[in-house]
Amino acid sequence: MKRLGGITLALTLVGGGLGPVGVASAEGQSQTVQPKPESGGEGTGVETPATAPPGASVPAESPELPAVPPTAGPPRGAELERTTALLARLHQAAQRQVQLGELAQGGAANRATRAYGADLASDFRALDGRVIAFAAENGVGEDRLNDPVRGENVVALRRHTENLTRLAGERGETFDRDFWVAVAGEQSASSDMLPSAMLDQPALSGLVSDFSAGLDRASARALVAARPTESAPPSPASEQPPTVP
Repeated sequence: MKRLGGITLALTLVGGGLGPVGVASAEGQSQTVQPKPESGGEGTGVETPATAPPGASVPAESPELPAVPPTAGPPRGAELERTTALLARLHQAAQRQVQLGELAQGGAANRATRAYGADLASDFRALDGRVIAFAAENGVGEDRLNDPVRGENVVALRRHTENLTRLAGERGETFDRDFWVAVAGEQSASSDMLPSAMLDQPALSGLVSDFSAGLDRASARALVAARPTESAPPSPASEQPPTVP
């Protein structure tokens, strides 16, 4: 028996549960109320989920987020070695183009040759900067890009060194002639060393593609700039009349 406010509740245990509830009001009138089952049905043993009272806020269920695939990290192990070797080839090839371009600016006689050399050095200096930046992002220092690469074309490298030594001591028309020969050989060798199958890295594949496109543009411009300038025939006024003995 429990008194709550002006109402007296009488709870009776029946069979281990609650029996009818006697409710006595303050006026002394009694009323019997049957308790509601606490489960999904009598004897089922299934609990009925609790419902919120009217007006109460019900927390919304969190939506199930899709699984996020793991991001690819920097290359490691054998993949890092392959990446480093390719970056070193690109770096050294770009440096060779820059060296040729700088020599042309100081030793060429033809204005077109000097202009070509300036563009060549500028274009491949920019490409080399991208190579160095990509290597730094993957933990490869610039000093490693200068190391000899296993399997490199030793004959082409020796020929390039000989070309640089010869061009450094030449000036004028002789320089122009030997310069275009050196450019053609160097750009052909650089194109051959680019791998036909890119590594499984989109950024590196794009870098190799841009390098190859740079070599193609440089070769096409060289064909135009290397054309010999045709000398105009002498005008009739400039010709001296023959001397009469």
